[in-house]
Amino acid sequence: MPGTISFDGLATGINTTETVDKLIEVESRPKLLKEAEKARLENQLSAWQEVNSKLLDLRTQAQEIWKSSTWTTLTATSSDESILTATASSDAQRGTYTIEVTQLAQAHQISTGGYSSDLDTVGTGTLTVTVGAKSEDITVDSSNNTLRGLADAINQADLGATASVIYDGSQYRLLVISDETGTANTVSLTATGFTLTTSTVQDAQDASINFGSGTGAITITSSSNEVEDVIPGVTLNLVSASPGTQVTVSMSRDTSGVEEKIQAFVDAYNTAMEFIGEQFEFDAQTNTGGILMGDRTLLSIQTRIQSMIASPVATDGDFTSLRSVGLELDDDGVLSFDTAKFQEAVAQDPDAVKNLFRTAGRTEHAKISFVYAGKDAVEPSSSGYEVVITQAAERAAVTGSSAVGSLTIDSTNDTLTLALDGGTSLTVTLEQKTYASTSDLASEIQAKVNAAAPTGSEVSVSESSGTLTITSQKYGSASKVQIISGNALSNLGFTAGDEDTGVDVTGTINGESATGVGQTLTGDDGNANTDGVTLKVELTAQDLVDAGGSVTTTLHFAKGVGNKFDEYLQGLTQPLIGTIGVKETALESSIDSMADYIKELEDRLDQRRESLLEQFYRMEKAVNEFNSQGNYLANALSGLSANWKWNG
Repeated sequence: MPGTISFDGLATGINTTETVDKLIEVESRPKLLKEAEKARLENQLSAWQEVNSKLLDLRTQAQEIWKSSTWTTLTATSSDESILTATASSDAQRGTYTIEVTQLAQAHQISTGGYSSDLDTVGTGTLTVTVGAKSEDITVDSSNNTLRGLADAINQADLGATASVIYDGSQYRLLVISDETGTANTVSLTATGFTLTTSTVQDAQDASINFGSGTGAITITSSSNEVEDVIPGVTLNLVSASPGTQVTVSMSRDTSGVEEKIQAFVDAYNTAMEFIGEQFEFDAQTNTGGILMGDRTLLSIQTRIQSMIASPVATDGDFTSLRSVGLELDDDGVLSFDTAKFQEAVAQDPDAVKNLFRTAGRTEHAKISFVYAGKDAVEPSSSGYEVVITQAAERAAVTGSSAVGSLTIDSTNDTLTLALDGGTSLTVTLEQKTYASTSDLASEIQAKVNAAAPTGSEVSVSESSGTLTITSQKYGSASKVQIISGNALSNLGFTAGDEDTGVDVTGTINGESATGVGQTLTGDDGNANTDGVTLKVELTAQDLVDAGGSVTTTLHFAKGVGNKFDEYLQGLTQPLIGTIGVKETALESSIDSMADYIKELEDRLDQRRESLLEQFYRMEKAVNEFNSQGNYLANALSGLSANWKWNG
């Protein structure tokens, strides 16, 4: 009975607990089998989670090798880094330049006359500190009229100069140094009410370089020794002046950065494939196999990934396989990377090498360019996809109904209110003056409108035969120009309410529907072949007129290895709905169901144990009662026998 204290075998001599335990052990075998099955499923779930983790890492590295920035990064090198160094940004272009550094930029430095101590007083009054265009008056009184006090006051003013007290070996001096180099950042100290003499320790000086080496070399000055914008996307760091010495700065493709990312991809591939391979290993001595041995899904994944490494890519260049650029599988399926072979390939045809790793495409029309192909897009055959453009994108444009009346702008005709791209209205005020020409006035309107317009909603203002046209710089139906009001309307030839809306490009790709947004044409979702295929169409309305109403061209594109891996692995590793996610969910469900069933079996076994213990308890109790009755009868019979003998 539950809660009953039993004493094994008091009546029968049977070890009740041991007997019940053995009976329960026999009846527990189904539970043990289910626990073993649950442990096997848990091991499978853990293995799939590890597969997912390694494939996620492989996908991350695949994404890195197809990014445009990976292949457009340039490195800048200097032929003499003791004179100048250079760094290139993503905007830099390949090229070689000659530069001569004739002068470095210097910060202005001044000092005061000497004093016997840094605590000597200098008098009282006002000290005007000027650094470049900034100036401030400092009151000098008993709280700060020492060299140390002046230095602290100048530093607290935060004008762009640093003051300190120096000792020259015999006297103390106040030294003030501009924080910035260049002649625009000179320093001066002007004392009023007391005397403070200063002298120049170092002149302010701009950097000077000669760009080029011929008679047409251009001299460029800079207030800083970091010179930007001379070469687009490149910063020149001037180290020392060396007149007469020509330094060569070269921008070249940064293959080291690409190589690092490819090596990371190779390492992630090998790690993932090694783990997957372990799942199919069989140990004949122990007669055991890998945790996921025989799993067809994992075998399919392994085969597909290996196939993507070995399959050719339909690029237009000389390199159409990873093996041709240094990535090769050995007999054990391990991928290696020969950087020397890769560098040779890049030197020979960098675009072909790039296109091996990232999706690339082209059309046969100069004004229609390939932009992107999504994961659901299907690569075309060698004949390509036909692209038909039936409408070119257009920008909104409002043209005045009459020519400009007067080039003199005054308070009676200087305001114009308009709205751009569906945004709120904006009002501009033109500079009051007499303009040299209608084109000059058009430039003024354009400058004022663009200064007030939101970023991305700029306009161009042009003139033809004295008539103005305001044109949005945005293409498509989002492009809008609306003339609202202003006292300049009549003079400029506009009428309140004049407006125009742009037009989106229209067309088809491979005969499938596509949606235009401005100059971008994208294959619609669900298309059998061109879902997500994106083109930029820079055709004009006149181009279509000249072509008879529509323009037709052929599109070719091929997905690079990086894109293929990214797209395939996304389908595997996407949480819940990916192939592996579905596997994990199914295993988790089975494990949970099995845990519930095991709990049910355990509850039954507990009930069975209590039932057996109760039965044994009752048996012991019955035997004990029988024993008690037997003892009673034996004692009674013994007494009767004794009495009978005595009476006899």
